[in-house]
Order: sequence, then structure tokens, then C-alpha cells
Amino acid sequence: MKHRYFRSILKVLICIMVLVMALYACRKRYIEPIQKIPVDNDSGAEQIDASSIVGKIKNFKNRMSIAHGLASKSEDFISIDSVVWNIEALFNASYTFPDLLYDKIVTQELVFSVPVNNNVVSMSDVALLYDQIINDVRTAYSNDGIVQNKSLKNVFFEKGDVENNRLEIIALVSSGKSKPEDPGNLNVYYIGPFGEDDCWYFGEYGGSCDDPSEWGDAAEWIEYWINYYYGWSPAAVDGYRNIYFSQSMIHLLGNEYVKYNGEYYIYYWINNLQYLYLSGSLLNYYFQNEVDVIMELVPNDPKYIDQLPQNPKFMEVDIQGNSSVVSGGTLRRHENFILYGKKIAIPVLDLGLPVDLLQ
Repeated sequence: MKHRYFRSILKVLICIMVLVMALYACRKRYIEPIQKIPVDNDSGAEQIDASSIVGKIKNFKNRMSIAHGLASKSEDFISIDSVVWNIEALFNASYTFPDLLYDKIVTQELVFSVPVNNNVVSMSDVALLYDQIINDVRTAYSNDGIVQNKSLKNVFFEKGDVENNRLEIIALVSSGKSKPEDPGNLNVYYIGPFGEDDCWYFGEYGGSCDDPSEWGDAAEWIEYWINYYYGWSPAAVDGYRNIYFSQSMIHLLGNEYVKYNGEYYIYYWINNLQYLYLSGSLLNYYFQNEVDVIMELVPNDPKYIDQLPQNPKFMEVDIQGNSSVVSGGTLRRHENFILYGKKIAIPVLDLGLPVDLLQ
């Protein structure tokens, strides 16, 4: 009887173990394909985007080439919105090196204009405009004050107003001193890039705590380290190159985001003389706050959804330490001009490599 009893128990245990193993195997087979679906879909979407962008860039370049060869005005026209997008995409794909690590960045503003008729522009005029842009950017890039290891990082084009049947286009030319090495891990975020002895005036007039005539200010040094660590991204894999398009500039006055303790994320004070000079710990504090704003708060803010491309990539920031008189007294703040873009890897065989304008 005991043997029969134990055999029965053993059979039950074996059945349970078989059932558990079967359920586990079924669960494993069920989960795996679901986990893979988003990855495959995203990859396909990126490939479609890459093919589409390359097609648009090549088509625009071909239309300008045809317009160049015509003796009279071309009958081919393009909308004013498309003019800016296409010029920016083609120019940066042809002449800029955004994935290099830059130790120093110089930004210069150029202004162009092109004839407009009923919100469209003749492709022959666009071709002439593009030639002028190449020449003027080359001149600005050549005279940026950097002698060695210089590269053209990016040119951001922004549509201006239409006056007297001419469209104004503003171009921000960013060039800099490139460095070959990797900036390293971003563990610096948790402590910050500034040392205990660092101390800088908040902005505007510049200077350190010890020497008011010394170049730089807190805003510029925070900007420098953010661009150095976060404006750089690894190059694409072999056979591909990264391009940036659909760029957008977000302008922050400094009081857009408030922390739980009531303080603003960005340096923003009225009649507070205590923080005119920022010590090393305060510099690290505002560095970390700026990173949070740039990398997390702005990209996820519903207010900017229509202005930013999908999955925006941070490119660079210009932080200006300014003061002004307001009703409550003197306002001192760090204004932010944050540039984002859409980044995508393109096969080199499809588009070729960028060319240095000075070569």
C-alpha cells in the first residue's frame, strides 16, 4: 500500500513538473517575439527615413543644377518653407562635421535674402542664393579666429520675415577647434566639471572672482562644458555617416521651469546679490540643472512638440548671462538658445562624404 501511495505521489509530482516546464516554455516563446517587434519596426522606420532624406537632398540639388543651366528665369518654383529646409539639409550634408568633438565653438550670424512671389521662390534664384551662402559661410569660417584643427560644425538656417517681396534667411555658422579624442564617460554629471577653486561672475561683464578682467563668465563656462560633453556624439558605424536636419532653436528666458523648492532650474534672480559670483559648487549645480532642462524637460514639454523634430537630438546651446531692469528691481538671468535636430545615419555610398570648405 505504501509503495502504491508513494508511486501515486511521484506521478503527481512528475505531472506538475511537466506542466510547469510546458507553461514556462510557452511563456518564453510568447514573450520573445513581442520584445523584438519594436526594434525591427524602428530599424525599418530609420531606413525609410534615411532613403527619403537622401532622395529629397538629391532632388533639391538636381533642381538647382538644372536652374543654373538656364539662361532665363526657371519655371520651377519652391515654397518658402521648403527653401530653408532644403538649403539647410543640403549644405550641412555637404560641408559640415557635426560628430567631431569640439574644444571651442565660435558662432557667427549671417543674413541673406531671396526674391519671393506669392510665397514661392524661383529655383534659379535659389541656386544663386545657395552660391552666395557657400561663399559667405566660407569667409566667416575662414575668419573665426581658430588656426589649428578647425572644422565647420553646423549651420542653422532660420526663416525670417518677408519684406518688399524678399524673404530674409538668418544663418548661424558654428565652427570650432576639433579634438580627436573621446570626451570619456559622463560620470562628471554627478559631481560636475567645476573644481572647488572655480568662481565666476554670473555673466554679462565677465571675469572671475579674483580677476574681473579675466575672459569668460559663469554662463559661458557652463555652456562650454555642456557642449563639450553633450553636444558630441559618436560617429556612425563604418560605411555610414550621420547627418542632421529639421533643426529647431528653442529660446528660454530662464523662468520656464521651477523646482519643487521654488527655485528656477536656470539661473534667474531678482535683486539677489548673493549669487553674483558662482562658486564651484554653484557652477556644478547650475550645470546639472541646465543638462536636465536641455536633455529632459524641453524635449518632453508639450509646448515644444510642434517645434521639435521627432526624437530630437541636442546639438549645442548658447547661454547668455544678461541683466535688465524690471518692476521688482534688477533681473539677472541665463538666457538659453538651444539647438536640436533630427539625426540619422546615411550610407556613405548614397550621399558621399562632407567636404571642408577651406580645401
